[in-house]
Amino acid sequence: MNPTSQDQGDRFPVPTREQLAQIGLGGVAYLRPVVVDGAPAVAIFGADGRQIGLAPDAAQAAAAVFEHEMIPVSVH
Repeated sequence: MNPTSQDQGDRFPVPTREQLAQIGLGGVAYLRPVVVDGAPAVAIFGADGRQIGLAPDAAQAAAAVFEHEMIPVSVH
């Protein structure tokens, strides 16, 4: 295989942030540790970046996400 052939070959289009967010809507939820009123919590965000929930800990956040037939993904 010629290494330069890939450099000059067909390229896949690069999706926009909005397009990537639409792919995960309704299927992926992002969990991020936050502090609310001085107490640790876990915020739940949709693929489009909107906050869709809040839980006191990661286990309860993940349970809520699974209950809504979504896949939780941790964001550090």
